Amino acid sequence: MIELRQLQLFVVAAEHLHFRTASATAGVSVGHLSQTIGRLEAALGVPLFNRTGRGATLTPAGSLFLSEARHLLDQTDRSIATVKQVQASASEHLRIGFDPSVALPWLAGTLQEFAESEPSLLVSLTDDTPAALADDLMDHRVDVLLSTRGSERRRTESLLLDRTGLSLLIPTTDALAASDAVEIGELEQRPLILVSRTSNADLFDTFVGACHRAAFDPVAVQYVGTPAVVWPTTRLCGGIGVVPTSMTDYFSTEGVVARPIAESPVLDLLAVRRSAPTASAASEPTARLWQQLRARSLVE
Repeated sequence: MIELRQLQLFVVAAEHLHFRTASATAGVSVGHLSQTIGRLEAALGVPLFNRTGRGATLTPAGSLFLSEARHLLDQTDRSIATVKQVQASASEHLRIGFDPSVALPWLAGTLQEFAESEPSLLVSLTDDTPAALADDLMDHRVDVLLSTRGSERRRTESLLLDRTGLSLLIPTTDALAASDAVEIGELEQRPLILVSRTSNADLFDTFVGACHRAAFDPVAVQYVGTPAVVWPTTRLCGGIGVVPTSMTDYFSTEGVVARPIAESPVLDLLAVRRSAPTASAASEPTARLWQQLRARSLVE
Protein backbone atom coordinates (compact mmCIF):
# COMPACT_ATOMS: atom_id res chain seq x y z
CA MET A 1 0.00 0.00 0.00
CA ILE A 2 1.48 3.35 -1.08
CA GLU A 3 1.09 6.37 1.20
CA LEU A 4 1.82 10.07 0.75
CA ARG A 5 4.55 9.97 3.40
CA GLN A 6 6.39 7.37 1.33
CA LEU A 7 6.23 9.70 -1.66
CA GLN A 8 7.56 12.60 0.41
CA LEU A 9 10.56 10.58 1.63
CA PHE A 10 11.19 9.20 -1.86
CA VAL A 11 11.34 12.74 -3.29
CA VAL A 12 13.84 13.83 -0.61
CA ALA A 13 16.01 10.77 -1.28
CA ALA A 14 15.82 11.32 -5.04
CA GLU A 15 16.83 14.97 -4.71
CA HIS A 16 19.88 14.19 -2.57
CA LEU A 17 20.83 10.79 -4.06
CA HIS A 18 22.48 10.03 -0.74
CA PHE A 19 20.44 8.29 1.95
CA ARG A 20 22.38 9.65 4.93
CA THR A 21 22.03 13.24 3.75
CA ALA A 22 18.39 12.69 2.79
CA SER A 23 17.54 11.17 6.16
CA ALA A 24 19.04 14.17 7.96
CA THR A 25 17.01 16.53 5.78
CA ALA A 26 13.80 14.57 6.40
CA GLY A 27 14.46 14.20 10.13
CA VAL A 28 14.35 10.39 10.10
CA SER A 29 16.95 7.70 10.62
CA VAL A 30 18.83 6.21 7.69
CA GLY A 31 17.29 2.84 8.53
CA HIS A 32 13.75 4.26 8.47
CA LEU A 33 14.35 5.98 5.14
CA SER A 34 15.86 2.85 3.62
CA GLN A 35 12.97 0.69 4.86
CA THR A 36 10.41 3.19 3.53
CA ILE A 37 12.03 3.21 0.08
CA GLY A 38 12.22 -0.58 0.15
CA ARG A 39 8.50 -0.87 0.95
CA LEU A 40 7.69 1.60 -1.83
CA GLU A 41 9.76 -0.36 -4.34
CA ALA A 42 8.11 -3.60 -3.22
CA ALA A 43 4.65 -2.07 -3.57
CA LEU A 44 5.42 -0.78 -7.07
CA GLY A 45 7.24 -3.93 -8.13
CA VAL A 46 10.18 -2.00 -9.63
CA PRO A 47 13.50 -0.69 -8.27
CA LEU A 48 13.64 3.10 -7.96
CA PHE A 49 17.31 3.45 -7.00
CA ASN A 50 20.60 1.87 -7.91
CA ARG A 51 22.56 1.77 -4.64
CA THR A 52 26.30 2.46 -4.87
CA GLY A 53 29.06 2.71 -2.31
CA ARG A 54 29.02 6.50 -2.50
CA GLY A 55 25.30 7.11 -2.78
CA ALA A 56 22.54 6.19 -5.18
CA THR A 57 21.26 6.90 -8.66
CA LEU A 58 17.73 6.78 -9.99
CA THR A 59 16.66 3.96 -12.25
CA PRO A 60 14.60 4.86 -15.35
CA ALA A 61 11.48 3.91 -13.39
CA GLY A 62 12.70 6.04 -10.49
CA SER A 63 13.14 9.09 -12.73
CA LEU A 64 9.62 8.67 -14.10
CA PHE A 65 8.16 8.15 -10.64
CA LEU A 66 9.99 11.22 -9.28
CA SER A 67 8.20 13.45 -11.77
CA GLU A 68 4.84 11.90 -10.92
CA ALA A 69 5.45 12.00 -7.15
CA ARG A 70 6.37 15.70 -7.27
CA HIS A 71 3.30 16.43 -9.37
CA LEU A 72 1.01 14.55 -6.98
CA LEU A 73 2.45 16.21 -3.86
CA ASP A 74 2.11 19.65 -5.48
CA GLN A 75 -1.52 18.92 -6.41
CA THR A 76 -2.25 17.72 -2.90
CA ASP A 77 -0.74 20.87 -1.38
CA ARG A 78 -2.77 23.09 -3.71
CA SER A 79 -5.97 21.17 -2.98
CA ILE A 80 -5.48 21.60 0.76
CA ALA A 81 -4.52 25.26 0.37
CA THR A 82 -7.82 26.13 -1.30
CA VAL A 83 -9.73 25.30 1.88
CA LYS A 84 -7.14 26.30 4.48
CA GLN A 85 -7.39 29.75 6.03
CA VAL A 86 -4.88 30.66 8.71
CA GLN A 87 -5.51 33.83 10.68
CA ALA A 88 -2.68 34.89 13.00
CA SER A 89 -5.02 36.86 15.25
CA ALA A 90 -7.61 34.14 15.60
CA SER A 91 -9.49 33.96 18.88
CA GLU A 92 -11.42 30.78 17.98
CA HIS A 93 -10.30 27.57 16.33
CA LEU A 94 -12.24 25.29 13.97
CA ARG A 95 -10.56 22.01 13.00
CA ILE A 96 -11.79 20.33 9.81
CA GLY A 97 -10.91 16.78 8.84
CA PHE A 98 -10.84 16.38 5.05
CA ASP A 99 -10.97 13.22 2.93
CA PRO A 100 -9.77 14.16 -0.61
CA SER A 101 -12.61 12.02 -2.00
CA VAL A 102 -14.91 14.93 -1.10
CA ALA A 103 -13.48 17.17 -3.83
CA LEU A 104 -16.70 18.95 -4.74
CA PRO A 105 -16.59 21.96 -7.09
CA TRP A 106 -18.49 24.20 -4.67
CA LEU A 107 -16.98 23.03 -1.38
CA ALA A 108 -13.65 24.87 -1.50
CA GLY A 109 -15.46 28.14 -2.27
CA THR A 110 -17.96 27.59 0.52
CA LEU A 111 -15.21 26.96 3.07
CA GLN A 112 -13.22 29.94 1.86
CA GLU A 113 -16.26 32.21 2.10
CA PHE A 114 -16.89 30.93 5.62
CA ALA A 115 -13.30 31.59 6.68
CA GLU A 116 -13.35 35.09 5.18
CA SER A 117 -16.59 35.86 7.02
CA GLU A 118 -14.95 34.86 10.32
CA PRO A 119 -11.84 37.08 10.60
CA SER A 120 -11.21 36.11 14.22
CA LEU A 121 -11.47 32.37 13.49
CA LEU A 122 -8.51 30.07 12.89
CA VAL A 123 -9.56 27.34 10.44
CA SER A 124 -7.15 24.40 10.21
CA LEU A 125 -7.39 21.42 7.89
CA THR A 126 -6.22 17.83 8.33
CA ASP A 127 -6.40 15.34 5.46
CA ASP A 128 -6.46 11.59 6.12
CA THR A 129 -8.36 8.39 5.41
CA PRO A 130 -12.07 8.18 6.38
CA ALA A 131 -11.36 5.72 9.21
CA ALA A 132 -8.59 7.86 10.70
CA LEU A 133 -10.72 11.00 10.41
CA ALA A 134 -13.64 9.31 12.15
CA ASP A 135 -11.31 8.44 15.04
CA ASP A 136 -10.08 12.04 15.12
CA LEU A 137 -13.67 13.28 15.32
CA MET A 138 -14.64 11.03 18.20
CA ASP A 139 -11.38 11.80 20.04
CA HIS A 140 -12.03 15.57 19.66
CA ARG A 141 -9.00 16.16 17.43
CA VAL A 142 -11.26 17.58 14.71
CA ASP A 143 -14.63 19.33 14.99
CA VAL A 144 -16.15 18.53 11.59
CA LEU A 145 -15.12 16.00 9.01
CA LEU A 146 -15.84 15.92 5.29
CA SER A 147 -15.75 12.33 4.16
CA THR A 148 -17.69 9.37 2.77
CA ARG A 149 -20.58 7.44 4.27
CA GLY A 150 -18.23 4.96 5.95
CA SER A 151 -16.97 7.67 8.32
CA GLU A 152 -20.21 7.79 10.33
CA ARG A 153 -20.12 6.52 13.90
CA ARG A 154 -22.54 6.35 16.78
CA ARG A 155 -23.14 9.67 18.52
CA THR A 156 -22.65 11.62 15.31
CA GLU A 157 -24.93 13.40 12.89
CA SER A 158 -24.33 13.97 9.20
CA LEU A 159 -25.33 16.11 6.22
CA LEU A 160 -25.45 14.63 2.74
CA LEU A 161 -23.38 17.13 0.75
CA ASP A 162 -23.47 15.36 -2.60
CA ARG A 163 -23.05 12.02 -4.33
CA THR A 164 -20.34 10.88 -6.70
CA GLY A 165 -19.97 7.97 -9.05
CA LEU A 166 -16.77 6.03 -9.69
CA SER A 167 -14.30 6.58 -12.51
CA LEU A 168 -11.45 4.56 -13.96
CA LEU A 169 -7.92 5.80 -14.56
CA ILE A 170 -6.82 4.16 -17.79
CA PRO A 171 -3.43 4.32 -19.54
CA THR A 172 -3.85 6.06 -22.90
CA THR A 173 -2.38 2.97 -24.59
CA ASP A 174 -5.30 0.83 -23.38
CA ALA A 175 -8.21 0.37 -25.81
CA LEU A 176 -10.67 1.29 -23.03
CA ALA A 177 -9.25 4.83 -23.04
CA ALA A 178 -11.16 5.47 -26.28
CA SER A 179 -14.51 4.83 -24.56
CA ASP A 180 -16.71 7.65 -23.28
CA ALA A 181 -17.74 5.35 -20.40
CA VAL A 182 -16.77 1.83 -19.41
CA GLU A 183 -19.18 -0.96 -18.53
CA ILE A 184 -18.34 -2.65 -15.25
CA GLY A 185 -18.26 -6.05 -16.96
CA GLU A 186 -15.37 -4.89 -19.17
CA LEU A 187 -13.16 -4.95 -16.07
CA GLU A 188 -13.39 -8.70 -15.59
CA GLN A 189 -9.89 -10.18 -15.52
CA ARG A 190 -8.33 -6.72 -15.96
CA PRO A 191 -5.52 -5.76 -13.54
CA LEU A 192 -6.84 -3.12 -11.15
CA ILE A 193 -5.29 -0.61 -8.76
CA LEU A 194 -7.56 -0.11 -5.75
CA VAL A 195 -7.54 1.95 -2.58
CA SER A 196 -7.31 -0.62 0.20
CA ARG A 197 -10.35 -1.43 2.31
CA THR A 198 -8.51 -0.42 5.49
CA SER A 199 -7.97 3.06 4.01
CA ASN A 200 -11.44 3.64 2.52
CA ALA A 201 -13.95 0.87 3.17
CA ASP A 202 -16.81 2.75 1.54
CA LEU A 203 -14.98 3.22 -1.78
CA PHE A 204 -13.67 -0.36 -1.74
CA ASP A 205 -16.99 -1.99 -0.86
CA THR A 206 -18.93 0.12 -3.37
CA PHE A 207 -16.67 -0.91 -6.25
CA VAL A 208 -16.28 -4.56 -5.27
CA GLY A 209 -20.04 -4.83 -4.71
CA ALA A 210 -20.64 -3.56 -8.26
CA CYS A 211 -18.25 -6.18 -9.60
CA HIS A 212 -20.02 -8.95 -7.68
CA ARG A 213 -23.38 -7.82 -9.04
CA ALA A 214 -21.84 -8.19 -12.50
CA ALA A 215 -20.88 -11.78 -11.52
CA PHE A 216 -17.11 -11.48 -11.27
CA ASP A 217 -14.39 -10.91 -8.68
CA PRO A 218 -12.11 -7.92 -9.37
CA VAL A 219 -8.41 -8.68 -9.87
CA ALA A 220 -6.42 -6.21 -7.76
CA VAL A 221 -2.72 -6.13 -8.58
CA GLN A 222 -1.94 -3.13 -6.38
CA TYR A 223 -3.44 -1.54 -3.27
CA VAL A 224 -2.69 2.06 -2.30
CA GLY A 225 -3.46 4.14 0.77
CA THR A 226 -5.32 7.08 -0.75
CA PRO A 227 -7.15 7.79 -4.02
CA ALA A 228 -4.66 10.51 -4.98
CA VAL A 229 -1.86 7.94 -5.22
CA VAL A 230 -3.81 5.94 -7.82
CA TRP A 231 -2.80 8.40 -10.58
CA PRO A 232 1.02 7.96 -10.48
CA THR A 233 0.69 4.26 -9.66
CA THR A 234 -1.43 3.73 -12.77
CA ARG A 235 1.15 5.44 -14.96
CA LEU A 236 4.14 3.66 -13.47
CA CYS A 237 2.72 0.17 -13.03
CA GLY A 238 0.00 -0.02 -15.67
CA GLY A 239 -3.33 -1.50 -14.74
CA ILE A 240 -6.58 0.41 -14.30
CA GLY A 241 -7.19 2.57 -11.25
CA VAL A 242 -10.50 3.18 -9.49
CA VAL A 243 -11.24 6.58 -7.94
CA PRO A 244 -14.25 8.74 -7.00
CA THR A 245 -15.40 10.80 -9.99
CA SER A 246 -15.42 13.87 -7.71
CA MET A 247 -11.61 13.84 -7.74
CA THR A 248 -11.05 13.69 -11.49
CA ASP A 249 -11.30 17.47 -12.01
CA TYR A 250 -8.53 18.09 -9.47
CA PHE A 251 -5.91 15.43 -10.21
CA SER A 252 -4.32 14.34 -13.47
CA THR A 253 -1.17 12.75 -14.82
CA GLU A 254 0.34 12.46 -18.26
CA GLY A 255 -0.45 9.24 -20.10
CA VAL A 256 -3.56 8.47 -18.04
CA VAL A 257 -7.18 9.43 -18.77
CA ALA A 258 -10.24 9.28 -16.51
CA ARG A 259 -13.38 7.56 -17.78
CA PRO A 260 -16.60 7.10 -15.78
CA ILE A 261 -18.06 3.69 -15.07
CA ALA A 262 -21.35 3.40 -16.95
CA GLU A 263 -24.33 3.30 -14.59
CA SER A 264 -21.86 3.67 -11.77
CA PRO A 265 -22.67 2.92 -8.14
CA VAL A 266 -22.49 6.03 -6.01
CA LEU A 267 -20.70 7.19 -2.89
CA ASP A 268 -22.39 9.52 -0.42
CA LEU A 269 -20.20 12.50 0.45
CA LEU A 270 -20.93 13.82 3.92
CA ALA A 271 -20.23 16.42 6.52
CA VAL A 272 -20.11 14.71 9.92
CA ARG A 273 -19.94 16.14 13.45
CA ARG A 274 -20.40 14.82 16.93
CA SER A 275 -24.01 14.77 18.11
CA ALA A 276 -25.83 18.07 17.81
CA PRO A 277 -24.63 20.76 20.22
CA THR A 278 -26.95 22.19 22.81
CA ALA A 279 -28.82 25.42 22.15
CA SER A 280 -26.37 27.28 24.37
CA ALA A 281 -23.54 26.26 22.03
CA ALA A 282 -25.31 27.31 18.84
CA SER A 283 -22.93 30.21 18.25
CA GLU A 284 -19.81 28.04 18.30
CA PRO A 285 -17.76 27.82 15.06
CA THR A 286 -18.86 24.24 14.38
CA ALA A 287 -22.53 25.22 14.52
CA ARG A 288 -21.96 28.24 12.27
CA LEU A 289 -20.17 26.16 9.64
CA TRP A 290 -22.85 23.49 9.94
CA GLN A 291 -25.55 26.02 9.08
CA GLN A 292 -23.64 27.09 5.98
CA LEU A 293 -23.08 23.50 4.84
CA ARG A 294 -26.73 22.62 5.51
CA ALA A 295 -27.77 25.33 3.06
CA ARG A 296 -25.79 23.53 0.31
CA SER A 297 -26.62 19.96 1.32
CA LEU A 298 -28.94 17.59 -0.52
CA VAL A 299 -32.36 17.19 1.05
CA GLU A 300 -33.67 13.62 1.32
